[in-house]
Amino acid sequence: MIQGIRLMIVGVGHRFRGDDLVGPHVCDLLNDRLEKEGQPSWGHIDVIDADVMPENFSKPIRNSDADIVLFIDAVDLERKPGAVFRLGRDAIGVPMPNTHSMPLSFIMQRLQEHKERVELIGVQAMDLGLFNEMTDPVRKGAEALVERIYDGTWEDIPTLEM
Repeated sequence: MIQGIRLMIVGVGHRFRGDDLVGPHVCDLLNDRLEKEGQPSWGHIDVIDADVMPENFSKPIRNSDADIVLFIDAVDLERKPGAVFRLGRDAIGVPMPNTHSMPLSFIMQRLQEHKERVELIGVQAMDLGLFNEMTDPVRKGAEALVERIYDGTWEDIPTLEM
């Protein structure tokens, strides 16, 4: 991890659709950690809970001082539930199935024009049912992801080739 990086975490997801809560849940956990322990030694983290409308936050993200933008969202790419993986530049142009009004890939592509790096960290969902609770494997994946973000090892998360 390069020192002095400004990282923006953008959690995307529906709070009432089971594992789709993972993006906002990561934001909640990360905000709690930042409040208790402060910013990490390697740089600065900003957090945006974009809920199901990440397009509403594209201007603040674009105008921010962030060097790197990481979207966190539940995905269904037929992996083990709770598995965490990065989807980098190669995935930006690929329409990714999601529960949001505008494809995340479109938003990411537009932000790529303004930021050093824009990536998606996906957490494999197991249950996206309306009014269901987040499943344990996905909750554990979210908790592990928060640790990796805070300690600066998120770049070591494997990249899934599309």
